[in-house]
Amino acid sequence: MIATLDRLLALSRKLHTAKIQSESEPIYVALDLNELQLLKRLADDYLEESESVLYESDHRAAA
Repeated sequence: MIATLDRLLALSRKLHTAKIQSESEPIYVALDLNELQLLKRLADDYLEESESVLYESDHRAAA
């Protein structure tokens, strides 16, 4: 878990630095395969969690 958080912080710093360096231009960031897989897992987890919350709120509203 700590390794994942460290990788997320490093990725966040990389994206923040790219944003600062190109305020008025498109941001191009080279991500390695591990970073892409981490982002995909995070997106999948986020979508799964939001679907779960939506399902629970719909279930409560129907009750």
